[in-house]
Amino acid sequence: MKLENKVLIDKCSYLKCKEFILVAISNIASASGSFWFPKFIDFVKTTNISSNVRKIYFSFGNKESKTRNQVLATVEMNTIELEKIYNNKRIETIYEVNEGNHFKDATLRMAKGIKWILE
Repeated sequence: MKLENKVLIDKCSYLKCKEFILVAISNIASASGSFWFPKFIDFVKTTNISSNVRKIYFSFGNKESKTRNQVLATVEMNTIELEKIYNNKRIETIYEVNEGNHFKDATLRMAKGIKWILE
């Protein structure tokens, strides 16, 4: 990544940035992503992801959204929504539900994601 892009990223808050700067990234793997941040889905819907992105892997534990915290409880719904958004943008996606919570089999889940995006 060029230095000027790094500086731009550092100055760009996720709610104010108008375009993802992922020029060098073509595949993304997310295992238990923190997609519960308030307004994150709105951000994704109103910004462009790099046209270089071809594949995105989403992995989620089936117990992650079972919490009393109303903000954290949105993680499953938001992960499903992200997968749909990017699939509709013609990015190849996969959404995989696994047994357990955020920490169960994290290394294995990430390895599965990396394997899938490299195929």
